[in-house]
Amino acid sequence: MLRLGHPDTLGERGGLRPPRPAGVGIGDLRADARRQIDRLLSWFAASLPGRWWDRLLEMEFVDRSVALAAKAFVAFLPALVVVAAYLPDQPRRSLASSLVHRLGLSGTSLEVVQATLTTGAQTRSATSLIRLLVTLFYATTITTALQRLYLRAWRRPPIRDRRRPLTGLAWVVGVIVLMALMGGLRRVLHGWALPGALTVLAAAGSIALRWWTHCVMLPSQLRWRVLLPGAIITSVGSALYGIGAAVWLPRNIIASQPQFGFFGVAMALVSRCVGLAFVLVGAAALGVVLAEDTGRIGRLIRGSEGTSLRPGALPPLPAPSRPGALLDAFGRQPPSSA
Repeated sequence: MLRLGHPDTLGERGGLRPPRPAGVGIGDLRADARRQIDRLLSWFAASLPGRWWDRLLEMEFVDRSVALAAKAFVAFLPALVVVAAYLPDQPRRSLASSLVHRLGLSGTSLEVVQATLTTGAQTRSATSLIRLLVTLFYATTITTALQRLYLRAWRRPPIRDRRRPLTGLAWVVGVIVLMALMGGLRRVLHGWALPGALTVLAAAGSIALRWWTHCVMLPSQLRWRVLLPGAIITSVGSALYGIGAAVWLPRNIIASQPQFGFFGVAMALVSRCVGLAFVLVGAAALGVVLAEDTGRIGRLIRGSEGTSLRPGALPPLPAPSRPGALLDAFGRQPPSSA
């Protein structure tokens, strides 16, 4: 004989359901779920990925990446073309080879870039000495953007340096020289069928360039050893991004060029610069988080001295007084809760 239970144990269709424990309501379940979420968020905030995310928000990483990519596209690439026009034939071809390899170009875009960089007579005839100097010094604006990036990442006070334009110019020339050297080595070692040696030299040159860049942008601020992990992370991230870009960038150019012509190529190059800028910003933030870690990783990076700062350097700026919000990534302040 079927016995009907208490009405509270009946479901909507008359089925049986377990009785609700006494004293437990919907509000209690919501409060318990909220406590679990708060506990999970606290654990994430204290973890390495959480601290990395907070530092990225503090750095306004989306706004900073787009600004850095814009400086690279409108300032550094034109300077690269102008400088290449004044180089001898062999270094100019090596520079073109290095740039083509980094951008992963092919097809019509490859022919356009090679023709622009390897034939410098037209560029030289259209560029006066004053215009050359103006182009080079305008290219140093990218070093200003890089310095702001690393100062923000390490919470360093602003640097007043009258030699900043000359330092920026030396950095731009150094990058172009390194690209020309790597392009020449790639052509030589490719003929000798030594891809392994080229990979080792390229990795060492990339790390050395990133390390030197960190030290130039943060003069007399931080010890060299604490800047090395950030340089390594930047090199690895840039290499992985370059491998991926070599796959999608030519397809993007092929798809955009018939519709937009030269502007299609330009948009594809801008998108690559933006992606690389995101890698630079993310690597800078991760390098700082690792150096400031209170555990074994941080102690290994800082060494026996236990500090990241050089003797006589000013203390870092205070951390933000409020938790980071997603709007911070775009350089916008979230609305006040008051």
